[in-house]
Amino acid sequence: MLTSSLRFLQRNSLRIGAVLGTFVLVAGFILVQQVREASAEQDYHAARAQVIAAQARATELGLENSEFSDLQRQELTTASETPPAASAPFNEERIAFFSRVAGQETQIKEQLQTRVDKLLVETRDSAQSAVKQLSTSLQKAKKIGVDDQLLVEFAGVSSKAQIELDNATNVRAYRAVNDELKSRLSKLSLMIADQETTNKLVDQYAAQAAAQNQGDAGKARAGANAALAKVQGEQRHHRRRPGAGRRRADGAGEGADRRDGSDPPR
Repeated sequence: MLTSSLRFLQRNSLRIGAVLGTFVLVAGFILVQQVREASAEQDYHAARAQVIAAQARATELGLENSEFSDLQRQELTTASETPPAASAPFNEERIAFFSRVAGQETQIKEQLQTRVDKLLVETRDSAQSAVKQLSTSLQKAKKIGVDDQLLVEFAGVSSKAQIELDNATNVRAYRAVNDELKSRLSKLSLMIADQETTNKLVDQYAAQAAAQNQGDAGKARAGANAALAKVQGEQRHHRRRPGAGRRRADGAGEGADRRDGSDPPR
């Protein structure tokens, strides 16, 4: 029995070797395809995890959802795709699918990172510009003669904002500094515009007075400024005494009644 088996193996050794070789090759190819698919799928999941982490970081840095919602939709669309059903060794389409979606996830992450970096630079530059603008506007307000008491609330604001800006590290903090300064700048701009209008009127009055009296325009302007300062001082005085205007108005009314000859109201 053993002898006949050996003879059979000797006669068919080539055929048996070919069958075994084919089996080993097929098994090896199947294993390679399985490893390729597993690697491609792992790369996809890793790339998607990086995108999710980048989205969370963008939110932490203060970006609004509307500023990267398009990338979120792209990621959700990619994640919702279903890989083709196949098994090794006929799984080349699945390998190609995972490679493609992994590349899309990587691209989404890079686009989001670029957007975050751009917003960090833009918001910081905008806040820095606002700090500089406030300082410049404050100097201008003082130069053209805006009342010092009106400028008290702006004292030290630029320095404080610069410190906050230097300590800020995200979009939310940069925008907070910028928003705070915008409201201040708006108010200061109105003061400057009012003062420039006042200065223009004073210059016109001084020129007219000098022309009429053949006098010195500088002296006329100084007199107009002195009169204006007196009016502004009275206005500040009455603002500090809310009832003063009402009492003066009541007194004026009583005087008018007496001048008319009628009795004061009882």
